[in-house]
Amino acid sequence: MKKLGIILSVSTLLTLSLVSCKEKQPETLRPVTTEIDGTLGALYELVEEDYKFPEHSNEFEFKVKRNELEGHSYSKIGVGYEVYDKNGKVLVSEMHPSLEDISSWAPIPFDVMELKSGEIGTMSIRLKDWPDKYAGAKTFKLILESNINEESTINANSSSSSDNDWDALLDDYEALVNEYDKFLTEMKSGNMDSQSAMNALAEAQAMQEKLDGSKSEMNSKQIKRLGKIVTKLTKIAAKSATIKTNDIKSVNGVNLKDLGLQ
Repeated sequence: MKKLGIILSVSTLLTLSLVSCKEKQPETLRPVTTEIDGTLGALYELVEEDYKFPEHSNEFEFKVKRNELEGHSYSKIGVGYEVYDKNGKVLVSEMHPSLEDISSWAPIPFDVMELKSGEIGTMSIRLKDWPDKYAGAKTFKLILESNINEESTINANSSSSSDNDWDALLDDYEALVNEYDKFLTEMKSGNMDSQSAMNALAEAQAMQEKLDGSKSEMNSKQIKRLGKIVTKLTKIAAKSATIKTNDIKSVNGVNLKDLGLQ
């Protein structure tokens, strides 16, 4: 019986020893370097600090700082990474990310794309095989890829003819939205030119559908501008609900009072 107790005690000690030797999930991860690899890596650098390792989901947040280089056109992006233990051994590697349309890509928000030199923004990645493969993790490295071709240069003054075409369409779209706003403003002040207002709205909506379907061909600034114009149109359209019948003094240039209707 005494011998059995000794065996059990030794077994318990071995179990505790194995548990204590097992690597725990990290509390934080730190960049192994502030430099970022990939075609977009030259535009940003990682902010060097300890980043909290996610406890309740696989979304890992970190900060990037925009460098002095100006942006350029791209429509697809991908985020890759590697995670290492204290000895530099690779625990998880995702260094060849698939490219996704920037109009639907959450980890790189538009405000990060539009950062000015020296400004800092927050990004995130979704860690694969989380949390199982991250025991003992200490550091990480980042990669930012895009669909910039080899002829593209990181130059704010360089823009393709395609970019110029989309800029021109956005100009036309915004002009239609402004025209619709003008008609609604006149209607609210008493002059109801309903046909012109409806025509402007119909043209604006048709152009919006065309632009929405072509986001993958636009650069980040153009997509951001499109979003602002769409928001503007939505706010303007809400004005129509505030126009009261009693406010209308004329319709399509015809004075209602002259017709004996007021």
